[in-house]
Amino acid sequence: MKKLLTFFAILTILVIGIIVALSLNLDRAIKKGAETFGPKLTGGAVTIDKVSLSILSGSGKISGVTIGNPPGFTTDAAIRLKTVRIAIEPKSLLGDRIRVKNVLVENPEITYEASLKGSNINRIMTNIQNATGKNDDAAAASKKPGKQVLIDDLLITGGTVRMSATILKGKTVDLPLPEIHLTNIGQEKKGASIDEATRQVFGAVQRGVGKAVAESGQFVGKAAESLKNTGKEAVAATTEGVKSVFKGIGDALSGGQ
Repeated sequence: MKKLLTFFAILTILVIGIIVALSLNLDRAIKKGAETFGPKLTGGAVTIDKVSLSILSGSGKISGVTIGNPPGFTTDAAIRLKTVRIAIEPKSLLGDRIRVKNVLVENPEITYEASLKGSNINRIMTNIQNATGKNDDAAAASKKPGKQVLIDDLLITGGTVRMSATILKGKTVDLPLPEIHLTNIGQEKKGASIDEATRQVFGAVQRGVGKAVAESGQFVGKAAESLKNTGKEAVAATTEGVKSVFKGIGDALSGGQ
């Protein structure tokens, strides 16, 4: 009897050890994968502070996500996510189609930097489209679809859009980001590629930023007011400059262009 109990005790310890090892390796793999392949999609550095995912419950948290700007922009980062909470169907991790039950992103900070050459958010979206389009072509040529994903519910709430422009000399104006709620990503095709899901989610973020810009009638006034100490003529020039930079940007972004 003692030998049997000892056997089960050892077996239990081994199982726990394997689960812990798998969990740790999965956490590291997610972090390393995002930091390695993220820049190839966005054109800027991607860093994550910590990933914690339980393979038993499927619940997890990703902390301290930073998506940097592509070259040519001066603000310190494009997107900062303090916490991303996720829930995954554990058994789906073993298959070709990963089911994500829900994703919750609270209080993200998005810095929208505009210049006469375009915005950082537009540039990132273009980079994603170019990179993932090539991946789609390669997958089609090889006839290997790769990992698929189903996302039941994704919610981005409480976000802030930090408006910046070269003409404002480093000054910013904060605007509320409209709530972004997506459901059933990949359901129509019984699974979307990681690239397709990335385009869909970031496209929604891009449109949300565009809506914030389009609805911000106070932005130009605040921008000019922020530079009022430079003199009336400079303020007038700044106002006209800001108008020329942002004219049509909000409508274009909110339309997903």
